[in-house]
Amino acid sequence: MRFPLKALAADDNETNRIILASLLKELGCAVTLASSGEEALDLLETEVFDVLFLDCRMPGMGGLDTGRRIRSRTDGAGDIPIIAVTAYAMPLKPAGRRSWRPAWMVFLKNR
Repeated sequence: MRFPLKALAADDNETNRIILASLLKELGCAVTLASSGEEALDLLETEVFDVLFLDCRMPGMGGLDTGRRIRSRTDGAGDIPIIAVTAYAMPLKPAGRRSWRPAWMVFLKNR
């Protein structure tokens, strides 16, 4: 793996893109931003990335659908680690108590 890592971050919310870019740059990543799943797919046609951050709940093509499209590719882009992010929080009620999921849910999926 080469350093700095080249990251693509896709989120429809500008504030979330700014925060994500800031956090990734702090970690030493070179960051490219996209405002939609479609834009992320377009960028993958012309650039090579080491890791992708995709917002789960974007209008149009959300991060999960975008990730599925990327995974179906037969070129090297199909194997890029994908980290799904969301600022959406859902209430959970285990044992009758109210609690909240973390605001940023992160998971890694690799082939």
